[in-house]
Amino acid sequence: MRASYASDAAAEATTQHRAARRARGRSPSRGVGVSASTLPKSLLGRLTVATTRIFSGAKLRARREAAGYTQDALGQRIGTRRTNVCRWENYHRSPQPPTLRQLADVLGCEVGDLFEAVTK
Repeated sequence: MRASYASDAAAEATTQHRAARRARGRSPSRGVGVSASTLPKSLLGRLTVATTRIFSGAKLRARREAAGYTQDALGQRIGTRRTNVCRWENYHRSPQPPTLRQLADVLGCEVGDLFEAVTK
């Protein structure tokens, strides 16, 4: 049985997304799916997408640098190691909810400010 047109479009978008991640030097397996920003405009109207929020290592890094913390200093402030902060910023891991609250308190933001919306 042939897959539906929307499934073909989704498969094509996923392939393009993975290729884009490889081009940026990231492993496609660490991705969270296809985002609207990486989809070709011709596919945007054909897909039904759901928006969800995920932890953003890039937003954590930006907030940490804006607050003047090194990875080591931030880790010490919240009671963890520098390597954990590095893993969060590089999307290898996500912090647990109590740690997210600590991060937000130390960085002077809301927990939601450390997340980004993605579509899938």
